[in-house]
Amino acid sequence: MKKFTLSEIPPVDLLDAARTIRIGHVDCCDWAPRWAPAQPFLEWAHRGLEDGGGYGLSNAIGYAKQTVACRIDGILRSYHVRALERANYPAKIDVLNELGVSIPQIIKELVIDPRNEVEHKYQMPTRQAARQAIEIAELLLRATEAESTRPSIVAVNWNVLGGLSWNGRQHHVTFDGFSNEPMLLIDVFDSPNSVKIVDPLRDEIRWASLASFDKKEALQLAKLLRANYACPNGFSVSQSDPIFFRETKRLGGF
Repeated sequence: MKKFTLSEIPPVDLLDAARTIRIGHVDCCDWAPRWAPAQPFLEWAHRGLEDGGGYGLSNAIGYAKQTVACRIDGILRSYHVRALERANYPAKIDVLNELGVSIPQIIKELVIDPRNEVEHKYQMPTRQAARQAIEIAELLLRATEAESTRPSIVAVNWNVLGGLSWNGRQHHVTFDGFSNEPMLLIDVFDSPNSVKIVDPLRDEIRWASLASFDKKEALQLAKLLRANYACPNGFSVSQSDPIFFRETKRLGGF
């Protein structure tokens, strides 16, 4: 096991170091507890519209909002934008637009606001409002389908030599050391979650808690990760089970 010197640094310094990491190769992982997909909520919204009446139309508007919320929150979580977990949806939409994921403001006007009118101002829903909310939610799912199916990036320029195999009963992780280049690791496999620059050549790990990233810093991190998809030389993606990352971290001491 390699012995690293650990240095906690502010997120702004971590981001500066992350910008020096060679992009174009990312490692991904389905690390988060699984959420229900957005599609069933949309189907329930359609059912409410078919039922009609105050009860059915309220359900239609509520589930249409849940449809778009599930998709928006899922994309933000995939890019580790922890700073917006408790933000309102207009703020989340603004951040996704800055990130390059197009979410039109009409989502707020025709899906989120009607649900708030029903739930917080105790207004009776209309069929037109319910139908519009469902149609806009449906368009959003189609427009963001490709983005939502991208796996969550947990490492850029993975520098660990080794691999993962399966013998039919259990996984087996091999660790053969490091290459000399540094990597950016979004360490969601230990608590507290952190962002690390793992630099084997200097025997150094610089890190910052993911929770310490403010909205601006979290957006910058997300942009750094997403930039890999637009790498001018193309990009490659590897995806592994969480057990691979946890065991590799243990064997490598990072």
